[in-house]
Amino acid sequence: MRRQRLVQKCISFLLVSILAGIYAFNLSAKVMEDDIDFDGEDWKEGKRSVTTVIPVTASINECLLTIQCTTGRSDITVCITGDDGFSYEKMYPASEADLIIIDLASAPKGSYTLCLANQWGDHLMGKFEIK
Repeated sequence: MRRQRLVQKCISFLLVSILAGIYAFNLSAKVMEDDIDFDGEDWKEGKRSVTTVIPVTASINECLLTIQCTTGRSDITVCITGDDGFSYEKMYPASEADLIIIDLASAPKGSYTLCLANQWGDHLMGKFEIK
């Protein structure tokens, strides 16, 4: 009985330690990325109810652009244009749009505009820099 309590306490301590470690790692990973703020909130995904949450986020970590869509409902067309004439455009179907990672290592340093569009005509636009 006493041994069983000791084992339960050890397991509880390990679980709490693992969860705290995951949380701390997640915080340190987010500090390294720069979130891209989108202009406007025009991403309704064909919904009929009003929501203030945009289910799409984007961030840049050095030259890796990460776009996440939490709903999995939208095909996403990604357009990236640079002040120097650089451009990138690709459509990602909803089945692949939950996590999009674009390597911009070949893009020159500078300012860029990120435009996202879905099949319902919703658009989001944001600006970021490659340093």
